[in-house]
Amino acid sequence: SPKDNASGNYYRIWDMALDPSNVLYAATDGGLYKTSDRGMSIQSAGFSGKTVYDIDWDTLGRLVVSTEEGVYRRIASTWENLSDQLPTKRYYSIHAAPNGYLYTGTTNTEIYRSTNNGISWQLKATGIAGTNTSAQSVGKIFSLPNGDLMAGTSGHSFRSTNQGDTWIKDPELSDVTTIVYYDSDVILLDGNIWRSHDKGVTFERINTNLGAAYPNDGFISAAKNSKGELFIGTVFFGGGGKLFKSPDLGHTWELINNDGNMHDLACDAMDFLYRSTSTSGLKRSITPVLSVFPQAIPFSVSIFPNPLASECIVRYDLGADSHVSLTVTNILGNEVHRLLDEFQSQGSHDVDLDLSVLSPGQYFVVTTINGTTHASHISIIR
Repeated sequence: SPKDNASGNYYRIWDMALDPSNVLYAATDGGLYKTSDRGMSIQSAGFSGKTVYDIDWDTLGRLVVSTEEGVYRRIASTWENLSDQLPTKRYYSIHAAPNGYLYTGTTNTEIYRSTNNGISWQLKATGIAGTNTSAQSVGKIFSLPNGDLMAGTSGHSFRSTNQGDTWIKDPELSDVTTIVYYDSDVILLDGNIWRSHDKGVTFERINTNLGAAYPNDGFISAAKNSKGELFIGTVFFGGGGKLFKSPDLGHTWELINNDGNMHDLACDAMDFLYRSTSTSGLKRSITPVLSVFPQAIPFSVSIFPNPLASECIVRYDLGADSHVSLTVTNILGNEVHRLLDEFQSQGSHDVDLDLSVLSPGQYFVVTTINGTTHASHISIIR
């Protein structure tokens, strides 16, 4: 995860998005970052030291971002400033509509539209305020499959049926944060979970299907995998978030993770799931599709030496008699070596690993103790 070198803290990640070549971009309060190897390495993609709030791609596949200083578009290896005709403000949201129009939202609930690729802009909405008077902004703008636009402000959502010329407050929806598309079906999050079967014309609230055990707010992030399974991330819940999965568009749900607040989710072409938080950076699922993140675990694991040539020792402490399995996966999450799968007694354990059969490269040693999983990155060099 990208960090502030001065403080050592993770940058806050405002938005994540994957480009067509499966490169993950992260908009942070320290710039724009990217990874092309599923988080093994992170590179700056521009705006170092500046806050980047939102990411999208225009109809020609070019990256566009909104920042604390304006709106920009990536042309080859350089950034084109699209803000010459815009007032100097913080731009929280950027959206490239299917018809080629660009929309951006500001900190004081204004929406600007460009119909000519950012050459000029028109103010199309002002003062579409939410209920949170201390944090007025247009945080997200989306296109719905029926052609309407949806904008989330601080506490309300506004809909436009005429390409942004006018905006009307939605009577039910709060601050829309995420939309996931399924042909004619749409999943929308605004703290609650909503589903539409008519391309976004009408919505029904569906997080009631989760039952009374969970609050009716805090659902703010979503992604789907190649199978169409829906993942929903939450914040709050007493300071920690949860991750739910639904195989059937929200009719049934499974709680699969409770490892902290999940401000944003993304699923890549290989079905690895990424999640971001405001304080602990970026995490990736250990294996494709299976939503298993590194968690706070009641055991410690250390590996030495690392990097290694062919042999190493895995040391872990068990607080109680436990079932233990050790496997090695490649960076795609595919198992390449199974080391042990047995019941072990309480105490400290050293396991000698002979990995001479593996080629040099990057791997994970995956330790699973009583169903709790921890992944340790190792490098084999010769």
